[in-house]
Amino acid sequence: MDLTTPENQQRDGLLALFEALTDVMESDACYYADATFGTKTYPLVLSSALHYAEKILDDTEICGIYYRELTRENGQVKNVRQYDISTLFTLDGIIDMAADAELTDRKAFIKLMLHPDREV
Repeated sequence: MDLTTPENQQRDGLLALFEALTDVMESDACYYADATFGTKTYPLVLSSALHYAEKILDDTEICGIYYRELTRENGQVKNVRQYDISTLFTLDGIIDMAADAELTDRKAFIKLMLHPDREV
């Protein structure tokens, strides 16, 4: 889906973007997202919309979130790298799990989830 992001980063514009994203999302879907372009607040709104899709829509999965970095030298593209930043979305899920669980030490639980190979 292609959306034009608002030029302003005011509350109404951000909420309108969230609504535009979530209005076209459907159940039983696998979503890939690109957080490369747009204003600095765009990835935050995108993350909220993806969180909505995962938590509210049935049988929906976030399959990947990507960011592309362009390095320029003298106005020319010198290097292009693509990063899979899906881990940032996974962190939200871990925090949600810890917040919803009846744990005595939620911080230790999060550490264990981040580093299952380490003793916490």
